[in-house]
Amino acid sequence: MQQSIFKGLIFATMVLSMTFLAISCDDGTASSGSNVDMVSATIEQCPHGGVVLTVDGVDEIICNGAPGENATPPLVTATPFEGAMGDCSDGGVMIVACTDDGTGTCAEGTETTTYVCNGEAGTNGTDANSPIITTTPFDGVEGDCTEGGLRIEACTDDGFGVCVAGSETTTYVCNGEAGTNGTDALSPIITTTPFTGVEGDCTEGGLRVVICADDGAGVCVTGSETTTYVCNGETGTDGTDALTPIITSTSFAGVEGDCTEGGLRIVICADDGTGVCVAGSESITHMCNYGPVPVKFLALGAIVYDDTWNFDGNTIEWRVVHRAYLPETVTLMSSGIVSLRGFHDGGWYNKWEACTLRTWLNDDVTGVYESFSDEFKSIVELTPVDWALDNPQSTPSSGTVDNYVFIPSRTELGGTFLSSDGPVLDWFSDPTTATERRAGPDRYWTRTGTPTSYSGILYDMSLFYVQPTTGLFSSGAWSSDLFGILPVVNINEDTLVVRQADGRYLISHP
Repeated sequence: MQQSIFKGLIFATMVLSMTFLAISCDDGTASSGSNVDMVSATIEQCPHGGVVLTVDGVDEIICNGAPGENATPPLVTATPFEGAMGDCSDGGVMIVACTDDGTGTCAEGTETTTYVCNGEAGTNGTDANSPIITTTPFDGVEGDCTEGGLRIEACTDDGFGVCVAGSETTTYVCNGEAGTNGTDALSPIITTTPFTGVEGDCTEGGLRVVICADDGAGVCVTGSETTTYVCNGETGTDGTDALTPIITSTSFAGVEGDCTEGGLRIVICADDGTGVCVAGSESITHMCNYGPVPVKFLALGAIVYDDTWNFDGNTIEWRVVHRAYLPETVTLMSSGIVSLRGFHDGGWYNKWEACTLRTWLNDDVTGVYESFSDEFKSIVELTPVDWALDNPQSTPSSGTVDNYVFIPSRTELGGTFLSSDGPVLDWFSDPTTATERRAGPDRYWTRTGTPTSYSGILYDMSLFYVQPTTGLFSSGAWSSDLFGILPVVNINEDTLVVRQADGRYLISHP
């Protein structure tokens, strides 16, 4: 504006000079020259500044014009539609952006239009995902903008927060050119909020998009808000449950992978629902002999032991029988009987929660847990253990009690399922091998109680036990009879073990 004022002053001076020359020429007298003075005008003379020209005693006031108005924010409208429009075949949102001509109307030729399309409804699919919309302010030249603006990028979400390839669209909302003495144009405020249920035209939830003009303090200008909705598709038919991955581990000798002296080949793949790997889903890693391996990678049936403690002078060998009895644990069961004991020494009683065997395993100074070293205790997890009686007339007939050490139930060993009797352990989940895997040289107790008839009356005084050699279940013995004990523990799945030359795995403590 100062440059315009200066040009005006020069022009005024030239006009006055020519006027005086004309007067001199008209009266036919010779001019001896005019006296011209220029001073700044007072604020009373010119509210926006100016000058006072004095020519031969005559004042001429020349004032500056008033400042121009501030630049206006760009106009952005978002309009939902149905059917085909633009590149969309199933409806969506049309976003139109333009430069405000100062009256709330688009300046001619400044409109840009882009479309955010609804996805096509899938058959038996998961819920449609909301579009991903990102807005990024920028300076300088980009797209059709020369003074910076806002880059709006929209795409279809693939369900994992990543754009579906080829679905990206980009449009620009340009800042207006800077006005004289005006403030910089502000980017619009765009907020997106997911919602569920019914809102707007949506019946299955979706995304609420609110666009407004920024007042310069990050707050919407009153009355400038526009709201539109991007709806989720209708809910598809429920899919099948996710399947547990298949993990197999195979010992090998010689050179393979990075191993030079044999080791363990671990193959992990997606289960196709029939216990077979989905083609192309396999990943293979190698754990070399004499190197530490997390116990969670060992095959079911692998033998693990700890040389930092012993029970009655003997090292207990543990068999890997289950994964995730508790989150992030591996279940170990003694591969052989550690002692011959009664289930309860104080009379007829077959409830795990208060039997003397549970106390001996966990609390007695001569029991199993108290023989553990501090290092081994640090990896054993306290487990809520379910117990049950196969006698609904008994009160109570089931419950849960916390233990570090327990014995298996009939259900856990792959026997007849009983509610509140614990999960079927992976090692015994195949009926064709469960009986053989249960069998041993001696009979041993389970923690599943059963009534026994005495003089025509049912008493809670017996439990199921596993017969020697056959691996079948029997009942009828007194709870005080001396049968074998197979302890069970759950340990942290990241516990490191080292494969030994005999194929067993030694627990490696820090």
